[in-house]
Formats: sequence, structure tokens, C-alpha cells
Amino acid sequence: MKFVNLLAILSILAFASCNNETESNPKPVISDLTVSSEHDHGDHARVSDEETVLEPGGEAIVEAHLTGTALSYVQVDIHFGGDHDHSHSRMLAAEDSAWTQVITYYFGKSQDELGENEIALDPTNPAEYHFDQHIDVPETLGGLPVREGDYHFVMHLVDLDTQEAEPQYVTVEIHEDHDH
Repeated sequence: MKFVNLLAILSILAFASCNNETESNPKPVISDLTVSSEHDHGDHARVSDEETVLEPGGEAIVEAHLTGTALSYVQVDIHFGGDHDHSHSRMLAAEDSAWTQVITYYFGKSQDELGENEIALDPTNPAEYHFDQHIDVPETLGGLPVREGDYHFVMHLVDLDTQEAEPQYVTVEIHEDHDH
């Protein structure tokens, strides 16, 4: 009799775990990540080897297509791309005048309740969202001109179940003498 009870309990647990797997949300997805300058000349940095040039004091226009159910937040991690490994584990650069910034945008507020770095989206429904944010490129950091060179823009997307999309990144060059 104990064996039958044990078998019944194991069957219920197995059924419950199968149901949880089929009802779980799929991982969120980041696609079509691009970074362009405010002086767009058809020159976008994408998730490929293409590179665009940003000017100190200008704007970086970051766009991506985000898909997921119950999205929580998207994070843009900007850091100097030279002299470090490419693991993109949300590291911070130690260079003296290298631009390092992590900006987090939260989903789920209604349009009327939005504060700074909040994006209107209903987190209870499946979502597709076109991310389009303008980020100021600093001219100076710590009293020094911003370090010129390659920078990585890494995007992270997380849902309310703490599932994270595969991070995407693009490389852009920051250079003072960009011709228009």
C-alpha cells in the first residue's frame, strides 16, 4: 500500500513539473541592435563587423527589437573596448578618461506614470518593443577629453522571471575628427 501511495505522489509531482515547463515563458530576445550617430550617413554599427563613428558631445542612437513576455528591464552597458577580453560580463573600465556607463530602462509603467529611464509596456502580455533611445556621448570625463577609440555597447534584456536574453553588442568608434 505504501508503494502505491508513493507511486501516486511521484506521478503527481512528475505531472506538475511537466506542466510548469510547458507554461513557463520563453526567454526574451534582442534582435537588430544598431548604434548610429545623430549625423546618420547610413553608417550604423550592427551586431556584425560594421563600425560607426560617434563624436564626443554628440548623441548615440541605440535601437533594437525586443521580444518577450513580461519584460522587466533592458540595460545598455557602454565601456571602452580596447585592452580587455570580450566576455562582456558587465565589467567597468578602469581607464582614466574612458567612457563607462550602464543605463537601465524599466518596463511596465503606464505612459502617464513614466519617470526617467522608464518605458511604457504592459508586463503581463506578450510583447514586441522597438527600443529607440538617444544617449549623450560625453566630451570630457574627470576634466580630461573622453578617450578616443573603440567602445562596446552591450544590451541585456531581462524578464520578470529573471530570464535573460543572449546579450548583444556592437562596437563603435569615438573620434573627434569625424567629417560630415
